[in-house]
Amino acid sequence: MGQCLEKDTTSPHKEDTSNSFDYRQLIRTTKFSVLNAEDHEGSDDAGEVWAANIDTEQISRHWVSHSSPSDSIDYFISHAWDDEGYSKGLSLTPTWESADQLNEFGWRKAVAFQNVVRTIVEMKGIGDRTALRFWLDKACIPQYDGQLKVQCISSFEGFIKSSYGLIVLLSPRYPKRLWCVYEVACFLCTKAMDRVFINHRSFGCDKNIQIYIDAVRNFSIDTCECKVEFDKTILEAKVSQYYTSKEDFACFVQAALTTLIVRDYYSYPPMIKTVALFDEYVGPWLAFMEETTFLKDLHRAFVDFDVPRVYEESDFDDPTYMTKLQLHLGENVYPMINAMRLEYCTQDGLSLYQG
Repeated sequence: MGQCLEKDTTSPHKEDTSNSFDYRQLIRTTKFSVLNAEDHEGSDDAGEVWAANIDTEQISRHWVSHSSPSDSIDYFISHAWDDEGYSKGLSLTPTWESADQLNEFGWRKAVAFQNVVRTIVEMKGIGDRTALRFWLDKACIPQYDGQLKVQCISSFEGFIKSSYGLIVLLSPRYPKRLWCVYEVACFLCTKAMDRVFINHRSFGCDKNIQIYIDAVRNFSIDTCECKVEFDKTILEAKVSQYYTSKEDFACFVQAALTTLIVRDYYSYPPMIKTVALFDEYVGPWLAFMEETTFLKDLHRAFVDFDVPRVYEESDFDDPTYMTKLQLHLGENVYPMINAMRLEYCTQDGLSLYQG
């Protein structure tokens, strides 16, 4: 969530712990057309909805007007609102004439989001992507209303439980933002990892891979960023409630992010179809897993799936390859993440699980 959910330091609010509201009455969702780059070709709207500019009541009201009350969420969107290092690792190819707009981080995320939804539609056999309902904090939390904003923050776990899936746009700064990593960890407390859809490849490349690895390797709550310190207090309380310790939470985050990033590469075999390409993009992550004690089993599980060989044996047919990959992940990788959930979560955390 990053910047959009952080409070005004001039008027700090205490978290609303009363039972005077039902989180289900606070659920709002927005449409694919509001977030998708193609639907805004020639305008600034798609870039604007992804930009970190909610500094006025007018802007906040404008984007909330693009959402509506809902009883559930198809996909909760997790992303960092600002990212100083994003330009070092963008590998998106412009698909429309206004290529200059791709220099803006908002447009980059709009296209990255579009690519994730394309994957979801293909994997889930969804006929009409415009029918999907998305939760994006900028459009779904009334930032201009202090009480409603605090109630929404208090209802965060309820929003996650009401979501079928999670979309993660993993830009370079994402692993350093406490709100962002908490969203992933919280979702994995409630749902299985195969419901998480990530776009890392649109932001990562050989120029910034070490930035990502260092961020994951050195992850800790104490060094994570929150624009407003009061938010960090709220999140630390949530971690204490749902996880056995800050250190165990950190281990869970490190395992989850590493697994999702490597899976993202594995899920696009043309990018790593040769041994040389595989070693360039995936090799550093596998090395990190191998040298990290609690990630060694995950390392072995990924190494056992030889991408170049399996892709060749599948006659370079993507659907055939993906069927084999999903089977391998389901049998060898996801059970390890679930075992970590059982080990690192408190009873309150375990009670969130829905399967």
